[in-house]
Amino acid sequence: MIRNLTATLCLTISTFLVQVDPVVAQGHLGARTFKCTQPIPEFSLGPDSNPTNRQIQKLCSCIWGKFPVEGWERRTSKKIKEGIDPGWRGKAFVAKFGKALRECGGQKI
Repeated sequence: MIRNLTATLCLTISTFLVQVDPVVAQGHLGARTFKCTQPIPEFSLGPDSNPTNRQIQKLCSCIWGKFPVEGWERRTSKKIKEGIDPGWRGKAFVAKFGKALRECGGQKI
């Protein structure tokens, strides 16, 4: 169940990115995935993306910083990473995550 939820979120985030920018996300569903030390779900970047560990650390920190400290985004992100069903907030989280990823330059590394 936990792996299914994480895979579903990763797929959902990937699908969201395809809808936002199909050129950047082309081949995205088979791309390498990345994990953060912050409680952020595993995610993937563009097919030609080959970031360094430092770039991923910086990206993760930036994404986490975009979520309000006491906001539902952080609680939902943590639930998803832990494999807990976030309920209806999971769908809303995908849009928030995608926005943070773009604002932090995730589509450029």
